[in-house]
Amino acid sequence: MKKFLFAIILVGSFPCFSKAQIIPPDFLCVKGDTLFWDLPANSCGPFLSYDIFTSDNSNGPYTLLTSITDPLIDFFHHPNPAGLQQYYYLVSNFDCPGQVQLASDTLDSRPPEVSPLKSITVQGTDILLNWQASPSPEVFAHIIYRRDPIGVIPIDTVFGMVTTYTDPNAEPDMESEGYFVNALDRCGSTSIFDQEHKTIFLEGTPTNCSVELNWNLYQGWNAGTASQEVWVSVNGNAPFMFKSLGGSVSSFDFRDVNDGDSYCFFLQAIENGSGETSRSNEICFATLPFSQPVNELYISNVSVGANNSVTVDWGINANADLELLEIFRNDTSGFLEIANTELPTSPLPVSNQFLDVNADAGNGPLTYQVHALDSCGNELATAPATTIFLTGNSLDLSTSQLNWTPFLIDNGFVDEYKIIRFVNGSETVIGSVPGSQLSFEDAFDLNAIGSGTICYFIQARGDIAFPNGTSINFVSRSNIACLDQAIRIFTPNALAPDGFNQEFKPVILSGNIAQYEMQIFDRYGSIVFSADSPSEAWKGKRDGKKLPQGVYIFRIYLKLENGKEAEKKGHVLLLR
Repeated sequence: MKKFLFAIILVGSFPCFSKAQIIPPDFLCVKGDTLFWDLPANSCGPFLSYDIFTSDNSNGPYTLLTSITDPLIDFFHHPNPAGLQQYYYLVSNFDCPGQVQLASDTLDSRPPEVSPLKSITVQGTDILLNWQASPSPEVFAHIIYRRDPIGVIPIDTVFGMVTTYTDPNAEPDMESEGYFVNALDRCGSTSIFDQEHKTIFLEGTPTNCSVELNWNLYQGWNAGTASQEVWVSVNGNAPFMFKSLGGSVSSFDFRDVNDGDSYCFFLQAIENGSGETSRSNEICFATLPFSQPVNELYISNVSVGANNSVTVDWGINANADLELLEIFRNDTSGFLEIANTELPTSPLPVSNQFLDVNADAGNGPLTYQVHALDSCGNELATAPATTIFLTGNSLDLSTSQLNWTPFLIDNGFVDEYKIIRFVNGSETVIGSVPGSQLSFEDAFDLNAIGSGTICYFIQARGDIAFPNGTSINFVSRSNIACLDQAIRIFTPNALAPDGFNQEFKPVILSGNIAQYEMQIFDRYGSIVFSADSPSEAWKGKRDGKKLPQGVYIFRIYLKLENGKEAEKKGHVLLLR
């Protein structure tokens, strides 16, 4: 029934607040075709009647249906065989001049309107019901119904304007519980049954790798469920929202488990639009022997070693239950598996190392990844880590230009690159540059070095800052790049055995000479002198005899220990 308030002002020429009021009958309800009310208490003057007004429209107009002249009558029968909806209100008619005549509530001939449930939610082992008040003014109580195996049965009656109820006899840990709330008037009439609401019943099954959660969806919201939240408590600590799910999801595999921890779960559904919430029952699992996933896997260094091999340093959480561990290398042909390593015994060492003897770090940068598969089927791969590749060229006899690719590693920062010169088994640090610089020019004294082949390698130095706040230092080495300096042969253009420049001998700038030959020819092509050592000089003689002044031809050939060859031909003037 709907509530409509009317006040009839008999004397309205002065403020009503200063006047007494004529109290109307307390209109209780309409049951069938009969109106019931409680008698009012008015002492302002003689009783005249109880006047009943009616209309077939809630907004009127209302007409006088009848006047009850017996002050002790508290009901009236108004036949309505067609069952049409009628609206009524009552006023008390007392002979009280100048007093305000109040109207009762307006009731209709229908049963009370429903008090729709807003939500039901589990609280421990109880269930809390929350509903919206019925708009019918005759409602004075609510009947709570629960669905049991034998059907829908009333379990309690709540009197007054209360809109919540806690059911202490529910079993939300055993099943999903269904409820109805019916509005009740004083005539015993109730509202019709509205939409049934059912709690979320959460169940869980622990496995070696997870806790599998399953539940029924909340039932009763006309607007539907907007979202659902999985809440978790670990080792008795305060619960936290772990995952938000869609409104139609009814299962979730909780895999963030640790061996030896205990877990409690509940689900919370949120209604679309209103934001009303409903919690499920809570389920708990004591200490369980879960398999441990791989949740920490990283490369801490990749460094080039002897024969262009590469050492890969990597780490993993010590409690991981491993099934498979693989090392991948990426070169110009893409990532390829290069190792399926033997699994370390548990507990795992946090720091591990793999030597890639088949690598060829002298032909370009190499990128590595470590892949791990745990016993729960979870696969995790590290971020790529890439070696330094060094190249260089000789700008001239005393300068080398070096260039290299950056050292790349996840969460890593290169503070500096050190440049090391390597000659005849001796290493010398010749400089360092910031981590942002990838080139260096080496100026040197070839005579002081004493070799035509100079080798270099680069060291990257820095640290890795892990997301958990810890850090480690690294030193990563590049390949060795060797540069052969150009062979330079300097010769005089004349000699005067009896003057200042008394011999013909080349000045050679090169590496170690393995083979040498110098020949001097006269203008007829005859060999007048030959030498197999660069320390030997021609002094203008043939077999100890002085040769005449003139132009002679020379040829110089040499081969270095590294196989590099050089030859020079030319003319020299012999002066007498």
